[in-house]
Amino acid sequence: RFPNSHVLSVLPIIEVLRYNTTVKHLIIIQRKWDPKELKEFLTCLSCVNRGVTSLELAAHDFEPSFMETLTKILKLNRQIKRIQVNTHLSKPLFGDGWKRFCDGMEYYTFEELFISNALLPAKGFELLVEGLIYNQSIKSLCITAQEIGGKKFKAICDLLVSNPTITRLDLVGCVLRKDDLIQFKRVLNANSIKKLRLQHSLCKTKESNLDVIENELKANTSITELYLPANRIDYKLIGDIIRASGSIKKLDMGGNKFSVKHLKLKSNRILQDLNLENCLRLNYSILFKELCKNQSLKILRLGNNSIVDNAMLTKFLTKNNTLMELVVYFDYMHLVDETIKAIASGLAGNKSLRKLSFKISRMQYNTFSSLIDALKSNHALLELHISNIKNLFLESRPPNGNDMDDFLLDLLKTNKTLRYIEGAEEFPYLEEILKANRERQDKIIADTIAIIKMIIAKPNSFILPVEVWEAVFKNISYSFTPLDFEQFFKSNVK
Repeated sequence: RFPNSHVLSVLPIIEVLRYNTTVKHLIIIQRKWDPKELKEFLTCLSCVNRGVTSLELAAHDFEPSFMETLTKILKLNRQIKRIQVNTHLSKPLFGDGWKRFCDGMEYYTFEELFISNALLPAKGFELLVEGLIYNQSIKSLCITAQEIGGKKFKAICDLLVSNPTITRLDLVGCVLRKDDLIQFKRVLNANSIKKLRLQHSLCKTKESNLDVIENELKANTSITELYLPANRIDYKLIGDIIRASGSIKKLDMGGNKFSVKHLKLKSNRILQDLNLENCLRLNYSILFKELCKNQSLKILRLGNNSIVDNAMLTKFLTKNNTLMELVVYFDYMHLVDETIKAIASGLAGNKSLRKLSFKISRMQYNTFSSLIDALKSNHALLELHISNIKNLFLESRPPNGNDMDDFLLDLLKTNKTLRYIEGAEEFPYLEEILKANRERQDKIIADTIAIIKMIIAKPNSFILPVEVWEAVFKNISYSFTPLDFEQFFKSNVK
């Protein structure tokens, strides 16, 4: 972070950055630069530095001489992939400095642009659009806390229609009215946006106005990730959209009043990632009943003030064979310990879950003991994340009870498939055991892949009796499934 003091020189910091390979995110706060500083800054970031990949302009008024230098840096340095404008100023951005910054955008090679809390009038948005419309590197545009209605939003829509390289759009806290969404139809019809976030941006007084673009969302074939948190959305409407769309694989409905029955999860074969954190009046009985027969969902995030159907939760974890990651946010959930015990019961027979995360501030000692006992017989889970694990059960631990490291050591003596436990890095001997698990599993996968590649290369040479194949694969852990090999194939098999 560059100092904003006009007394302190930034030359020592620039000298450090010349040979930096570890500092990735650089924050520059508004200050008065002297010509020597600007010259050294230009030389450092445009020619020498190969570490910084993210640049944040904080509390800036885009003074022309500094922006001239920054524009040259962004044209020459192809390492900087992320730019964030975060001014926190009441001074509108449309002067000579902002114009110079926007004029050079055609030649910048950044991929992500974040405009946060910056006061951009209509003229400022026009300059931004004019600069971005011919840029061929930008992939993501995020705008937060902006009044972007009317001419501003029309300019954004013009940009998104004209520049198909932008495949992600995030609008956070930018209230969109009916006329704005009518303009947005053009963007949805262009089928270039793949990830769309409209967070707290669709609210009217009582409900959202998502219905304005309902037909366009149903017909869209490009959006694979749809984020609609905190919008008071009509759950029947979003259910209709998800069922009609054949492309949406990730859905975030956090903070909405939501009814899962309209999603028809039992028959859905597209949705892979579902976030229902803080959804009001969520009926867990219907959710888990539907998911018992779902064959596509891989990631599920839960947690709110609704009462969980623990029996159905256990049944879901036992029967479902596709879910790979479960995240549970407990701070506002009723009957926390009963829910954790239900998860523990389901883990004993689960063969698909690879990552389990508990966002929790405390857990009863006996409840944690039940979870550890369940994990001893589970041979599928690879990662366990529990926030505040070090102090998890301090209040409920009996005088002669186990410490946290005793529990984890006892678990790892039996369970050889766990690769990572959050907090285990504080105990070096536990981390050594986990490291040995990782190395053993990586070798098993690598050896198996090598055999598969040999079979593919010379299939006629591998017509062998079943007994021989049994001997070849006898050391392969039964916890591995084709899902575990997918990432390995992508990086190792040409």
